[in-house]
Amino acid sequence: MEAPPAALLIDFENVTVGVRSSLTDELSRLLKSEIVRGEVAVQRAYADWRRFPQFIGPLAETPVELVFAPSYGSANRHASIMRLATDALELVFTRPELGVFILLSGNSELSTLVFKLKEHGKRVIGVGNRGSASTLLRESCDEYYLYDDLIGLDSQNSLESR
Repeated sequence: MEAPPAALLIDFENVTVGVRSSLTDELSRLLKSEIVRGEVAVQRAYADWRRFPQFIGPLAETPVELVFAPSYGSANRHASIMRLATDALELVFTRPELGVFILLSGNSELSTLVFKLKEHGKRVIGVGNRGSASTLLRESCDEYYLYDDLIGLDSQNSLESR
């Protein structure tokens, strides 16, 4: 049976600490890893790109769409999360063929999104950084992987399946 198409949604502000080498190489390895079982039809990275100008060029060389989520005032760190969650829920209804959502984040605030995606019959795979991934998010996802392991930076392969 063929795997359903997937959406890769990257909470870039949360995972930038995990970028160790070439961003384009790391992203390529991630997309070729064991978690991707079918076509990745949607690829988006969310951030206030004014804070990460050094990554705009490398990401522009990939099929990842850069979504600008400007942060202002007290909601400074939540703008990209809100945009990612809103887009994910919109995709549930506008792209019903998407059966898998891959969330590249360790942010606990996305656990509510995970519950809602699963409520709509979507499989949710999480990927986050070692030591900073929320336990709540890890336990909410159907599967959760460590970023370093998937891109080949660690010799051991850690997988937490649900």
